[in-house]
Amino acid sequence: MPLLTSLPFPELRFLVYELTLRAQEVIPLPPFLGSTLHGGLGVALKQVGCFMSSTKSCPPCQIPTQCPYNLLFEFKGFPEERLPRRFAASPPKLFVIDLPSAHPARLEAGASLTFRLTLLGPAIDLRIYPIVAMRLWGENGLGYKRGRFELERITAINPLTGERQQVYSSTDQMVHQDDQPLTLGELSRWCESWQIGNQLKLTFVTPMRMPGRGYKPADLDLKIVLKSALERLSILALLAGMPQTEIDTAAPLAVAEKTTVLARAVQWRDWERYSKSQDRRMSMGGFVGHLLLQGDFSGLKSFLKVAELLHIGKNSTFGFGQVRFEPL
Repeated sequence: MPLLTSLPFPELRFLVYELTLRAQEVIPLPPFLGSTLHGGLGVALKQVGCFMSSTKSCPPCQIPTQCPYNLLFEFKGFPEERLPRRFAASPPKLFVIDLPSAHPARLEAGASLTFRLTLLGPAIDLRIYPIVAMRLWGENGLGYKRGRFELERITAINPLTGERQQVYSSTDQMVHQDDQPLTLGELSRWCESWQIGNQLKLTFVTPMRMPGRGYKPADLDLKIVLKSALERLSILALLAGMPQTEIDTAAPLAVAEKTTVLARAVQWRDWERYSKSQDRRMSMGGFVGHLLLQGDFSGLKSFLKVAELLHIGKNSTFGFGQVRFEPL
């Protein structure tokens, strides 16, 4: 089966950074790193990119649509046609954190931690702010004990070919911003030559959250995953200012519905995180595990890749909803 269609929003840009942090002292780490990395980055971004860093929220600011911190982290104060009302309270962000597959309970002094940060659309043009924020974050500290670390290096990664390009190194402390973003159109074209066969392992690398949907582990299948990916792509394209077109979801979802779940090993896992903005602990559980799928995936390849790139479900910015498709 040929690719069904090119992905919608082919001009939407993305840029993947791999960041390596090196501990300067012992740093205890939580079981789930997403909220720790998200929160630490947010605090540092506010220090370097906020026009009113002394305030606790964005509404007092008179120019939120020009503020680098707001554009990268809060996305508050936009007109309703740019940000639909249903997203006003908690809008998605134009970046995604990919967590390491495993990490120790604590980082020893001199040990390193590597994760990925994907920037989308206009966030790419502001990438100097996360880079500078990462350096400042090392002084702020990581985790609940605020363990100090050094930003050792940032590498731009092509997630399709594996090509790497150095952006920053602590050795010379120089930032090189000649890295080139990719587009969803380029992703679609790469997928034309991606050989995947008729069996896939779908792994929920980090908890997949779909609150309010009523799904149970036995319900999960490829159609649910791709529907969530397309919904997420649609809102991110809207926030990125892309021209809005009607997405043809019927064709890919109809093909996904024909695939078979050969085996499932999925369970619900509860997580908690502390929200500094709300000053309380929040339950953020989700599905983890894997599905073994069989079917004709050849027409869905670009949709599978965009699900990997953008994550699926709620709280994806924290690292939730990270999925991986592996040919068997």
